[in-house]
Amino acid sequence: MYYVDEVVSRLSDSILYENLREQVDEQILMSYSPSNVLEIFKDRYNLIKLKYSEDDEVMEKILEEKFSIYESLLEDIETKFDLTTNIGRHEILDDDFFLYIDALYKAFILDYKEKLIDFIVSDINENKEDYIENFKSDLNRKSIQVKSLKRVFKSIDEVVIIVSVRDIVNGIINTNTNSENIMKSIISTDEMESSLALINEIFFEENELMGMVGPEFYTNFFKPLQSESENRNDLIIQITNEVTKMLPKSDD
Repeated sequence: MYYVDEVVSRLSDSILYENLREQVDEQILMSYSPSNVLEIFKDRYNLIKLKYSEDDEVMEKILEEKFSIYESLLEDIETKFDLTTNIGRHEILDDDFFLYIDALYKAFILDYKEKLIDFIVSDINENKEDYIENFKSDLNRKSIQVKSLKRVFKSIDEVVIIVSVRDIVNGIINTNTNSENIMKSIISTDEMESSLALINEIFFEENELMGMVGPEFYTNFFKPLQSESENRNDLIIQITNEVTKMLPKSDD
């Protein structure tokens, strides 16, 4: 029995649990390139599984540990983003259980920052004309920033968008938008990748998995943009850079 415990201890430890829990924390989510801690765990799991494939007791214990890691992560993600899922180990096949949580981890931990920026940039692109109309009258055409930008962009309209990004972001995150609509927008792409398709299956397809996007999802998703901080400033800069790329330049 001792050797079984020793093998399981090689699979996971308190540090691994803590790393996953910390990744759900806002500060870690804002890191430039989060480490895929689940992938590290799965590599360990597969190595042990390969070595002890004939040992039923070890195989049972490491599978239990894998369930424990994934269930803990699922609970943290649900709490963080106000999500309710019906992903239970007894309701679906083992492999599906892990795939669904892998998908949530990828979308809301590893790709969180990217998806947050993409959502804002897409909104600005889709509603560009409205934002130009709303902010054009406030533009200080004599400012050094505006004069400099006029030499870069095709028209004054593009300059209006660039100098108003911070105000536009404030408007987006303070609009009372349905949380489900936000989730649908996040996971919708022209060619939906497999992880997003699984999330769509969890929340929007009529099946036994049907989960719920809670009313606080909207607030929690935009939380890093809701108060002045270094993270918020970093996000605004990155959003501005992405918006700059999509606007027509004077030499286009």
